[in-house]
Amino acid sequence: MFNIMIIVGVTALCAGQDLEVWWFPLCRDSAVYAISIIMMVVVMIDKEVHWWEGLIMTLSYFLYILLMVYNER
Repeated sequence: MFNIMIIVGVTALCAGQDLEVWWFPLCRDSAVYAISIIMMVVVMIDKEVHWWEGLIMTLSYFLYILLMVYNER
């Protein structure tokens, strides 16, 4: 949390201009972040990560990459 807040804060300070943020990317990325945290909690609940759980999380990351590639379309 500290890293996220510091990086965003320093970036905003160094930008030297007002940044207009559209609601869609903010909501999209927040939803993906929430889903990834829920997935991590579910995977870590037994304090062991199985190979198939790691595979599911890795494939989820690639799905996010595909979402970003086809985002503009």
